[in-house]
Amino acid sequence: MTGPAPTPPSGEPGAAPQGKKELAQAFDALVSASAARQLALQTPAPPPPRRRAMAVLVIALVAAIGVVIAVRAPAGGETPARASDVRAAMLVVARRIRAFQAEHGRSPQTLRELGDAPPGMAYRIINAETWELRGARGPDTLSLRSDQDPAAFFRDTIRPAGEPPTP
Repeated sequence: MTGPAPTPPSGEPGAAPQGKKELAQAFDALVSASAARQLALQTPAPPPPRRRAMAVLVIALVAAIGVVIAVRAPAGGETPARASDVRAAMLVVARRIRAFQAEHGRSPQTLRELGDAPPGMAYRIINAETWELRGARGPDTLSLRSDQDPAAFFRDTIRPAGEPPTP
């Protein structure tokens, strides 16, 4: 013998289609909860407070070092790289003066005869064979004469700090 037919969860006999609807809603809720849990597992947790404090300390240390370097930089924005740039530019102009002399048999009267000259550079003729080129380097002026060794002039740029310039 068979017993009475089971009643659906809604409590109404013959409400099977509504039971399927409730089952589908429960399944959707389960899928949504599972997706939310997966997303939470993939999102990295914020670093523990100790790591955050260490990162702040490192950033502060790097900033302090930057301030010390900026304060200790020479006045006038002078840096070894800038000094070597001025010397290198002077050597290029000196080479152009020598090429002009070889081609024309005389020294140029002005740097304009050579074309564009770098700013802050001055030139003068001392006598028939000797000329002088001056370059501004911050508050100082560098001087290169035609009778001076160009290699020694450039070497002064790369000498260690505190070592006297080459004679």
